[in-house]
Amino acid sequence: MWTSASHPCGSGNYGNDTNINNTSQSAAWFGVLCDPTEEIIERLSLEGNDLRGGLPSEIQGLNGLQVLELNENQLSGSIPGAIGNLTKLTIFEVGTNFISGTVPTTIGSLSSMILLDISSNFLTGTLFTELGQLSKLTGLSIKSNFLGGSIPTELLSLSSMVSLDMDNNELSGSLPSEIGQLTNAISVSISGNSLTGIVPKEIVTLENLETFSANTNFVGGQLPDIFDKLFYLRSFDMAFNFLTGSLPPSLFYNASLLERLNLSGNTLGNELPLPGGLGQMKALQLLDLSINQFLGTIPGEITKMKSLKELRLDKNFLTGQLPTDFFQLSNIEILSLSENSLSVLPTRLIGLVNIQNIHMASCSIQSSLPNDISVLQSLVTIDLDSNVFLEGTIPSSLGDISTLQKIILASNSLSGTIPVELAQLENLTIFELQFNSLTGTIPTEFGTLTNLETFNTTGNNITEAGNNITEDLNELND
Repeated sequence: MWTSASHPCGSGNYGNDTNINNTSQSAAWFGVLCDPTEEIIERLSLEGNDLRGGLPSEIQGLNGLQVLELNENQLSGSIPGAIGNLTKLTIFEVGTNFISGTVPTTIGSLSSMILLDISSNFLTGTLFTELGQLSKLTGLSIKSNFLGGSIPTELLSLSSMVSLDMDNNELSGSLPSEIGQLTNAISVSISGNSLTGIVPKEIVTLENLETFSANTNFVGGQLPDIFDKLFYLRSFDMAFNFLTGSLPPSLFYNASLLERLNLSGNTLGNELPLPGGLGQMKALQLLDLSINQFLGTIPGEITKMKSLKELRLDKNFLTGQLPTDFFQLSNIEILSLSENSLSVLPTRLIGLVNIQNIHMASCSIQSSLPNDISVLQSLVTIDLDSNVFLEGTIPSSLGDISTLQKIILASNSLSGTIPVELAQLENLTIFELQFNSLTGTIPTEFGTLTNLETFNTTGNNITEAGNNITEDLNELND
């Protein structure tokens, strides 16, 4: 390894050496930046060079080093404690390698550190309080390791922090109220851990916050009214926790820039926000409140969310039908409402020009498929499985939607024959019609559907055609 006395600052070419412990030198070195006036290395930028081996303790000899970027290599071993002797180091990045062991506490002595990235490795142990000494730290990423223990309150006292990413570790304990001291934070991510307790109300002080993610933990209690001052919030994700109660009013009236709201997989309940609430969220693109305990009807105010692309309300206790003006959501791409008690399909579809996926399985629908369904020219999947009282015939106009790949209409009360026009759907991979009241034969033209992987007509009154088409297609069910 290099030392400050043996620096690679001449002319020539280093190339992409695959052994970080290689001590040979050429006149100049790829990825190395030297001080033009002194014979010391200031920067090593060797990301994505397939470097192997470990970080040697001799690295402390590079006492002028300010930036060490070694992301996306195949480095192994542990981070040497000698790293703490690089007192001028401002950026240390070793993410996406095979580094193991514990994080040395000596990192806490790097008082000039601005960015620390040790993500996507195999690091174990706990986070140490000395991290709180990095008073200039603006970015910390430890995601995708095996780090456990509680989050040190000293770490959360770093008011300089802009981005904190601790996703996918084994962190436990409650989320400390000291998180409110991260007053300059723009992004905080702590998803995929084992955190408990409640959501600290002190989050309200993070007035610069744009992204907050704490999904897949064990955080419970009611979501506090923390959105009063979070005017720049764009994404809030606390899916798959144990949140209860109603949604706080400030979420709808103050988060005007919010683009993504994901609270799925909790035990949130009561009715969806009163009129005037959802309509304020003009920028929202994703609304996911699925797998909760919401009651009542879908508010008509939802049709004012003109930017909405994904609406996921499946697995709740919603009743009634979609708002009359739902077709005005021209940007909607995914509509997922399965496992509710919504009795009627939308009757006006003409404005839904971008919708790609409709999921309304097990919704107790008591209407028929609309004849103008062909206006949905971007549709890829339609899933109306297990509605029992969905009746009428299969519209032949479905065959005009060339983008269709999945048609799932099983376990309903559909009658009539299978339209021959559906044989035009060259991209069709799944076609499920089992357990309806269909009659007639399978059109021989279906033999041209070479992409079809699943075809099921079991439990109907369909007779075999005069050739092998029925046998060939039904073999797809085996």
